[in-house]
Amino acid sequence: MLNTKILVADDTVTMRLIVSQLLKGWNYDYTIVADGLEALKKLNTERFDLILMDLDMPVMDGITATKKIRNHTDENTRNIPIIAISFSITRENRAELLALGMNDCLSKPINPAILKTKIEQYLKKVG
Repeated sequence: MLNTKILVADDTVTMRLIVSQLLKGWNYDYTIVADGLEALKKLNTERFDLILMDLDMPVMDGITATKKIRNHTDENTRNIPIIAISFSITRENRAELLALGMNDCLSKPINPAILKTKIEQYLKKVG
């Protein structure tokens, strides 16, 4: 798991704390950023295996960041699994988010067991 690197993009301090405690407890290496623009900058300098992306962030939201990632010049970056995490995920907009390039969606508050299952599911596809 420590060879696996997860990028977490979320502007909420509480959410960043919760996710970092979970990922640390599951022995994942991770980097946390506060918005989509910071996520894009990190992707230009580091390799990640999975992205947990909040949708509603300042500077650059998760949808815009995901579109830019899916159009990235580097194939590895372009194909990183992205899991959307937001309070605003509904049954109605889930299909739209998947069509925009998200691989999956999770509603806040996060259920740790579901998050762990989703991370493991997408990392198996990568590795």
